[in-house]
Amino acid sequence: MERKTNCPNCGAALPQFGGKCEFCGTRVVDLTMLDFDAQEPTMFLLNLPQSITGGQKAMISMWANPELNSITMEQNNTDVYGGWGNYKMFTIPEPQIAFEMSLHPCADPRDSSLYKLKIDKEINL
Repeated sequence: MERKTNCPNCGAALPQFGGKCEFCGTRVVDLTMLDFDAQEPTMFLLNLPQSITGGQKAMISMWANPELNSITMEQNNTDVYGGWGNYKMFTIPEPQIAFEMSLHPCADPRDSSLYKLKIDKEINL
């Protein structure tokens, strides 16, 4: 069943697992498909930055069990001052959520490889 995800900025429809909103340009990564309680491994795909691949597009795919190591939520506030007498006009809330997760690699059930690196062709490692 295909899930529908909307852009949190403008409400336009997004691709199934997030991406860049075609309407407003907001980038969205949908992590709701991660199941940290699952007993079976999950296939992960990761585009590598071209800064470490010599300018070439490259992707790693691997089977792994995700683990949520920590999550913190906090809010900082920025007070804005102005007007006659430089009084406090309003406060801008700045919520922050940080999480750290690990991927524990598992062998690919089809061919026992740990990783696949795709540049121009597939290389099993």
